[in-house]
Amino acid sequence: MENLKLADAYARYGAKIPRGQPALSAIANDGTVVISCQAAKFARTRRDLLRYEDAISTDASGERHKTLLGQHLVLARDGGLAVHLVIVTPAKGPFPRMISVRPDLVGKVTEFDGDRFVVDFSRILVAPAAKASGRRKS
Repeated sequence: MENLKLADAYARYGAKIPRGQPALSAIANDGTVVISCQAAKFARTRRDLLRYEDAISTDASGERHKTLLGQHLVLARDGGLAVHLVIVTPAKGPFPRMISVRPDLVGKVTEFDGDRFVVDFSRILVAPAAKASGRRKS
């Protein structure tokens, strides 16, 4: 698993956040929503479904980031937008914080009451990146 900087993890989905800024969510270039997910808040409800449950109020981020996350969750829920995830695993003992992405999982906001939210992620098939041949076309 690759340990990324937060801005680089969001960029993998085509979303931009200011470098060095904490972010809870962003809108990608293709209109999908990208959210930061705490690794400990995932649960498997079925073999083919990974559920993420959280509440905006429990996050230590600033109000501006929480408000933006709420707006993005409403857009995703009401517009049926796909949700991509950036997984944040906090530091533990000698191990540093890990930030990773899972492009093979795409989610849908299934519940949001203005604070508590649920996003159900399902696996999609991701085509392997085309390998460069190393030759230039003339």
